[in-house]
Amino acid sequence: PGASLNPRQRVGQSLLEAAAGDGSESLVVSLLAEVGLDAGLARRFAHELSGGQRQRVAVARCLAANPEVLIADEVTSALDRESCHRILELFDSLMVQRKIALLLISHDLSVLHRICQRVMVMYSGLVLEVYPVGEGGGGLHPYTRDLREASPVLIRKRRAGLAGLAGLVNNSKSSSSIEPGGCPWHTFCDRAKPHCASMLPPLAEVRPGHLLRCSEFDTADSSHFIDT
Repeated sequence: PGASLNPRQRVGQSLLEAAAGDGSESLVVSLLAEVGLDAGLARRFAHELSGGQRQRVAVARCLAANPEVLIADEVTSALDRESCHRILELFDSLMVQRKIALLLISHDLSVLHRICQRVMVMYSGLVLEVYPVGEGGGGLHPYTRDLREASPVLIRKRRAGLAGLAGLVNNSKSSSSIEPGGCPWHTFCDRAKPHCASMLPPLAEVRPGHLLRCSEFDTADSSHFIDT
């Protein structure tokens, strides 16, 4: 939000601009109250706000346009734990009160599981898994499992959890060595077979509402993927 807010505009001006000029001071006060901010912040500039306050102003600016869908890209990445919790609570209340949909983009599965109903896991532009939150087993794809093990919560308990994911996006293995049509995660997968390098399995339903793209998944051996 620090980069998205105009440093030369006061908060109130920014909100009125987002409303396409169809608003007044009362609208600014209402929007700030909706995201849990005091009306006095309307006279401040972005640099006079805390990180959490900037994030809430950014959300209020989106609400000024009366959206049906909110797209939140890494909305908690620059916030401390308490601010993160409060922002997610804000989204929860907005979805109920405004009856809007939320598309939340994050690398932290714990954040997605906290607020989302369904999770779509992508790697290198390809959908690897889609699953409903709260089904018990969590993600089944090896990449989803590695993402879960690299979450900040588990990293604090097991520092080695990041080792498997370090530098996997922009190195030679993740691009030039992958054959066309192969699984993009096969180089790092502990269950990969030779055919994974050249054959991409379809996105198949393995459970009600749970889609998975992995030829090595066996419903009888699903516990291999589930960290119990």
